[in-house]
Amino acid sequence: MELHCAAEEGDFVKVQECLAGGVPPDIRDERGRTALMLSKKLAFEIVDVLLEAGADPNARDQNGDTPFLEQYAAGSPVMVDELERAYQENCGEKLKIHRTTI
Repeated sequence: MELHCAAEEGDFVKVQECLAGGVPPDIRDERGRTALMLSKKLAFEIVDVLLEAGADPNARDQNGDTPFLEQYAAGSPVMVDELERAYQENCGEKLKIHRTTI
């Protein structure tokens, strides 16, 4: 999926093009993952544009993982903090963080 690949590669321009072209921000891949779950470590601008487009930061994949868990597992606690900050800024409310034991 083009949006997923762009997010995973950290290609901000391509992410914007996909969203502008009508690709839903929460479209899922074969494992139930969203682009927000796959966004490259420390790609803050991609997180912002996905959340502005309506991506659900609480979405769960087939394993029950959320974007927070994906970023945490990738060794990016800074991105976890960024997801929370960006959500609050873009959505005007505090994010419900779903964390499970890893």
